[in-house]
Amino acid sequence: MKFEDFLEDDNEDVMIRMEHDDGFKVTFLTAPPEVFTTKDELGPLVYGIGDKDVCVAFNSDLVELMIAESIEKNGETYGAQASAFLPITLILNKGLKAANKYIQDQK
Repeated sequence: MKFEDFLEDDNEDVMIRMEHDDGFKVTFLTAPPEVFTTKDELGPLVYGIGDKDVCVAFNSDLVELMIAESIEKNGETYGAQASAFLPITLILNKGLKAANKYIQDQK
């Protein structure tokens, strides 16, 4: 499976969309492990679409595993929702850094 083929699917794998300060639209999404170099790679895989659109993809299997492990470890202390959000903050942080680097490299 090529990453371009995956992007044609519906939006069920979109985690969040945001707009960068300079007009770039950044979409964070999960993608099947097949689009990564190795199936145990979390990502991010950064892919430009057009002049002002950037996709930041993370391995869907590993994201689900990270969330499940976080809920298992932290669920009693913080609750399931807060525990699920812990790995998502890490993913968003990694993704923002990768998107910023990609955008700077395009200038």
